[in-house]
Amino acid sequence: MLQQEMEASNGTRSGSGDEGSSDTRKGKRQYHRHSTEQVQQLESFFKEHPHPDENQRLQLSRELGLDSKQIKFWFQNKRCQKKAQNERTDNNTLRAENERIRCENMAMREARKNIICPSCRDPLLPNDNDKQHGLLKLKNENMRLRQQASHPYQHERTMSFVTNATEKPAANSHGIDSNRSWENPTSDFCMSGMQETERAMILEAASAAMDELVELLRVEEPLWISSANDGRSTLHRDSYDKLFPKPNHFKSAAARIESSKESGEVAMPATTLLEAFLDPVKWKDMFPSIMNTNTWAVVDVSYDVFRDSSPSRCWKLPSGCMIKDKGDGKTEVAWVEHVQVDDKSLTHRLYRDLVCGCHAYGAKRWIVTLQRMCERAMLALGPTTGPTHQLEGVIESEEGRRNVMKLSQRMVRNFCEVLNMSDRLDFPHLSELYNSGVRVSLRKSDGLGQPQGLIWDILSSGNPVNSIARISTGENSGNCVSIIQPFVPKENMLMLQESSIDSLGGSIIYAPVELTEVSSVVDGEDIMTIPILPSGYVISGDGRKGVEGSRRRCGSLLTVAFQMLVCSDSVSKQLNMESVATLHSLISSTVQKIKLALHCPDLD
Repeated sequence: MLQQEMEASNGTRSGSGDEGSSDTRKGKRQYHRHSTEQVQQLESFFKEHPHPDENQRLQLSRELGLDSKQIKFWFQNKRCQKKAQNERTDNNTLRAENERIRCENMAMREARKNIICPSCRDPLLPNDNDKQHGLLKLKNENMRLRQQASHPYQHERTMSFVTNATEKPAANSHGIDSNRSWENPTSDFCMSGMQETERAMILEAASAAMDELVELLRVEEPLWISSANDGRSTLHRDSYDKLFPKPNHFKSAAARIESSKESGEVAMPATTLLEAFLDPVKWKDMFPSIMNTNTWAVVDVSYDVFRDSSPSRCWKLPSGCMIKDKGDGKTEVAWVEHVQVDDKSLTHRLYRDLVCGCHAYGAKRWIVTLQRMCERAMLALGPTTGPTHQLEGVIESEEGRRNVMKLSQRMVRNFCEVLNMSDRLDFPHLSELYNSGVRVSLRKSDGLGQPQGLIWDILSSGNPVNSIARISTGENSGNCVSIIQPFVPKENMLMLQESSIDSLGGSIIYAPVELTEVSSVVDGEDIMTIPILPSGYVISGDGRKGVEGSRRRCGSLLTVAFQMLVCSDSVSKQLNMESVATLHSLISSTVQKIKLALHCPDLD
């Protein structure tokens, strides 16, 4: 240990040099190093008495041969040195502890990113995408509330009746408690044979689809935008994908996504409409319902149950409708259609704009058809007195009128089924018919209420007729069911015909019925055993948008299907080619007559 000490000189020093150098050496400090024995004794005493008093310092100075000031300074320096050592040790300890805690925090932060639920294997903590998803939903909700606050009386009808969908449901005799919507035993019947895990997945998918449907019906911008082509509402893809991210089911470049939204009023109570939507045996309890008193929601979504079957060309994303009873015998309905589809290669070129433009199966088509069918159904259930264009003729009773409408409805349903007949024939020599646009299909007719034999789908020529009875099915005079008698009667045959027209198109469907069978229908007898073979016409827009000032204009598409009973024997593979040629000629001539009547003979 070094100790600094200053000593005063008592006399002059011998040696060479001048007086100035002697004075300089007098002011210099002299340093003394303690011996090892002195240091050991001082340290030993320091351990017991780090702060010695005056007497202890004097005793040490006598024992060690040191000055009292030297003892004092040594203890001061020793205490400072000890304090510095302790501070360094504490700092090193705190630094090591801080580093350990920092490493633990980093490890815990990494572990939080990967933590998952052991039962569902999903992340328990929200990631950045979940946070953005939640933030976007809050922004959409705030925008909706601001829109309602700024335009309380000018809000669209769709928004007005679906806003209450998220309120607490009230118990009433016409509804089902939302907490017990899945407890009906019918759901067990619908999903019998499935494992519990598969059932749970289906119920979870249906519940998620319902939540999405309610959100799609409630939110407007930025989720829904107006189409630049026809002004219809369509989903904004970026906003939708952020709110409801889903995988793409089709990898083909020709695949497309269709989305549409429409609302309208139908002339039917909500409960009656709901019963028509949900078959009580198969589908009633498969859909969650009752979002509010007298308000129902029906959701439709694809679920891949049959994973081993051939892939579908259409995948329905959460779609459906919201039904609101207005209390005056009418119902407000909002409809959403949202599908992924890959059928462009299968669609006929004439119908491509109609089908691919979301006109054939969009929300507006569903609403318009629903309005038309509800109007028909209510008139069928209503009193005899109808619109002024109604002509009852040979039908005198209310029961007979309803029976005729039921038979006509079965005729229309059979006609729609006929349009789905396959056109794959095992007769290569008939292939030249396809070049002219004529499709020939055959099927064996052996079902209940159908004539027995081989049926051809072709066109027929017209014949002058007279309407002997007409039952109205709508306010428009073109919506009616008619019983028609040819001016030249043949084998006591009459014609049952139903015509329907709405804002998107129309149809005329007819079938020959024997006079005795018409009489039995009017008398109220069973209609299911009456053989009926419908033919008809379906009219729709071509799906194109006309441009003002250009030569291109909107047109119409006419689909004609005719059925003819060829024979009542078993199906034969030997076809009479002369008959086929005659039928083909009849088809071509009839189509040409229609074109001439519409002043468009040059259309392909």
